[in-house]
Amino acid sequence: MNAGKLPSGYEAVGRSFGEDFGWSEGIFSDRAVTDELVPEERGPRGGVVLRTRRWVEDSPSLDGTQATVGTYDRVEGTLVRCPSRAVNVEVRACLASADGNAQTGSLMVDGFAVASCTVPAEGVVEVEATAPLTRRACEVTWAPELGPSAGDAVSSPVRDEAAAVVELVSLSVEERPREMAGERTVFIASDSLAQTYTDAVRPQAGWGEYLARYLGIEPCLVEHDARFGYAAATRYTGGDGTRSVVNAAMAARSARSFIAEGKLGQVLSLLGPGDVLLIQFGANDATRARPLRYSSPAEFMAFLERYIDSARDRGAIPVVVTPPPRYRFDAAGAPLADFVPYAEAERELCRRTGTPCIDLAAEGARVLSELGPQHARALYLKLSAGQYPAYPEGVDDSTHLSQLGARVFARIVAKGVSGSADGFEFHDEEAPAALEAPRHLAARSHDDGDDPCLDLSWEGVPGAAFYTVARRGGDAGCVVVLEPRFRDQVEPGRPDAVTYEVQAWRGRLSGPAAVIEAVHAFAAEGRDRARHIVGVDLYEVDAANIADSIGFSVRFRALAGVSGYRVLARNAQTGQRLVLGRIAVDEVDGLHGYRVTREPGWRIFVEGDGKDGLCTSDEIELPWAPPDAEHARASWEVPF
Repeated sequence: MNAGKLPSGYEAVGRSFGEDFGWSEGIFSDRAVTDELVPEERGPRGGVVLRTRRWVEDSPSLDGTQATVGTYDRVEGTLVRCPSRAVNVEVRACLASADGNAQTGSLMVDGFAVASCTVPAEGVVEVEATAPLTRRACEVTWAPELGPSAGDAVSSPVRDEAAAVVELVSLSVEERPREMAGERTVFIASDSLAQTYTDAVRPQAGWGEYLARYLGIEPCLVEHDARFGYAAATRYTGGDGTRSVVNAAMAARSARSFIAEGKLGQVLSLLGPGDVLLIQFGANDATRARPLRYSSPAEFMAFLERYIDSARDRGAIPVVVTPPPRYRFDAAGAPLADFVPYAEAERELCRRTGTPCIDLAAEGARVLSELGPQHARALYLKLSAGQYPAYPEGVDDSTHLSQLGARVFARIVAKGVSGSADGFEFHDEEAPAALEAPRHLAARSHDDGDDPCLDLSWEGVPGAAFYTVARRGGDAGCVVVLEPRFRDQVEPGRPDAVTYEVQAWRGRLSGPAAVIEAVHAFAAEGRDRARHIVGVDLYEVDAANIADSIGFSVRFRALAGVSGYRVLARNAQTGQRLVLGRIAVDEVDGLHGYRVTREPGWRIFVEGDGKDGLCTSDEIELPWAPPDAEHARASWEVPF
């Protein structure tokens, strides 16, 4: 390489970080980045001198919550910015010491270390690397190897730092675009709502798991995509080798952190002409309490524009997908929208840039409206205790999807892909004209141990998407289940005879009910005062400040002979049953706070494991009211 030779049109840029670094009204403000053109400093060999400082610092926590702390690895000082499209590039650099000292560190391209080496005190070192650019410029600098900070550990958030002076003797940046491949691929850049999950956490699923099915890529080989550095990346390859889906979605990522962690770069390194890049973020971007994820709607739009530019410059088709709706309804049963500013930012960006937009937020809301609050529960992880091995205590999650919800939203996305990219056709499932009544409905009681219950089972109905189990007798209720089985656990005051009605559903289509009466006097129901937990009280009930949940605390009197307690919630309207928490005997006098989804019908009670069997309290109805519309905050804006 010729000394002093750098790409035509390059600029020397000085990068610095601002002083503001902290929380204000529950939102974290990171140090502002300032880039300005600076005069070139020439080294002994005629190259550009890079004076850089690298340091690592932790953000302060919000209210002492560790989850709100972010770690930042920063490089400031001189960088060289070269004009380039947002494509894969091959970088060759020749480096030398500018102060007569050896320097160990990494060549940085587009904000990422692409090659580590030691620059000798005398002589030069040549470095070669490829890098997938995520913006329309190639930025090159030097990051020194970190050492302990020399600052005061008490007064400074900086815990590691280093400085270096290196001469960039020469630099070449050459574009390395991918050729049109025989196989066209849909890549998914997203979060937990699209991610592929293992059977160990079923029924949780992401819509990316089912996209290949609705694009007609069947049969297909499903395997971990080893080209990525994380386990969730999964490839769905069609049998004819012409089309595939690569689900690179990763839980807890936002448009910002997906770039910062290098995951977008991994996708872009594989993206080629004719491929499709699906971009679905927004949920984690709105989490104000997580500094490394959060971005304002304006910042969010700027990040998404990098995704769009990077796809287009590679000859691929970018498609923006608005975030799917959460499970949230008003008192009249109409779905409520979340992440509205982010979905609006996506729609505006797509209008301005001419980018296809799959409005999953709006289309998903229409699905929720058609299903209504009761049946829409089947789309989410609204699971009662004892139904699934992965969730023995139940789960009440209004954001993440069940396998049915993932299929429903994948169907919407596949329709949008087929309308945005030639060569990908939508393939729908054949829907039955009618549904049958469940056959071979059976009830089996289990009265041994400390967890008496009654198991219902039946033969799956062809074409059914989910089932409802309605309980008649005593405290009536109706629960939605995804599989042809249901475990009904003993509740306080349950009569001995209960009639169950089971129906199959697909959307609003339902079949006739199968009915069975179960008569069983559970031993646990024979409670006397010695086995009755008393003094249960709900206090500090916060029914107004969190828009989508109700917070409260529980206290009660300890009962002699009990080895441990459980605080449970049961919804008399939906039939959902949750174990909210476990309390050791020596912790009964402590503070015990919980939260449930904001909806009517919740009843709270306490169970204990006594030497003679199960002990229970009476149920207490949890107060419910619409939230304070003016002041209530969404749950993702609250530290957790």
